[in-house]
Parts: sequence; structure tokens; C-alpha cells
Amino acid sequence: MLKLTSFTYPSDYLNKLRSVFYLMVGAPMGIFLILFMAAKKGSLEPQLPSLSPTLQIAIPIICGLGVSLTYLRYFKQLKKVRQSESLKQKFITFYGLKAQTFTLLVIFTLLSLLGYWLTAHVLFAGLYITLLVLFAMNNPSYHNVVGELKLNKEQREAFKTNQPIEG
Repeated sequence: MLKLTSFTYPSDYLNKLRSVFYLMVGAPMGIFLILFMAAKKGSLEPQLPSLSPTLQIAIPIICGLGVSLTYLRYFKQLKKVRQSESLKQKFITFYGLKAQTFTLLVIFTLLSLLGYWLTAHVLFAGLYITLLVLFAMNNPSYHNVVGELKLNKEQREAFKTNQPIEG
């Protein structure tokens, strides 16, 4: 798992969380763009053109179930994160939870890209785009962090005005 380095200000924290998010979204997106451009040129050769129909159905089902379970796990763990008293502790545990969630989401996006590479079937490109949209909904912002952590008024103000975080 990605480890949070030290931070003193909420803006540092948010920038580090965003960096993890952009890295996790960007790497598979680069792979997808290469595959998609090759498909547009007609040079994307299916590696397994006769991939069994069972696998062609199983990969999207695995991705769908995996993403669903990832979100269920996330919301269950989020309840525990909210119970932390200090803002710094909330940020640290929330960072770990987000990093784990991003990692799991990346696995499923890569699985969809593997299906696309193996078959060159548009179904897997659509699956990837759908997963990308779901992933994009996790883009960390001030409002998302405040809302998900349900910060109290004092913590929201400290976050909004970028006051140093002690703890």
C-alpha cells in the first residue's frame, strides 16, 4: 500500500491524496489510449481471438462484482475512519482507505484492459470506460473529503483555511 508521508497543512494532504488518485487513473488510461488508437488504425490484433464466451462474460461480471464489493468495503471502513477524534488521524486513516480503494479499482480496470487487449472486442473498451467513470467519481476534492469524513465545523474550518494540523 502507498504510505502517506508527513504533511503539515491540509493542502499538502489533499495534494498527496490527489497524486495517488491521478497515478492510479493515469497509468491504465495510457494503456487504454494505446490500445484504442491501435484499434482505430486497425492494427490491434486480438491475442486470443477465440476467447471462450464464458470468459468474455466472466470478466465483466468479475469486474462488476469486484467494484461493488470494493465500494461496500469502502463505506464499511469509512464509518470507522469517521470515529477518529483528531483531524490528522482522520486524514491518515482516510488516506490509507482511499489508497486501498484506488488499488482495488485499478485491478479491475486493468482486468478490463486485459480483456480488450486479448480480444480487441469493443465490449471491454466500454467496460473500461464505465469503470473509469466510476473511478473518476472518487477524485479527491475539499468537498468530497469534508463530506465523506463528515468533519465537524471546527475541522472543516481548519481544512478550508489551510491551518496547520497538529497531532
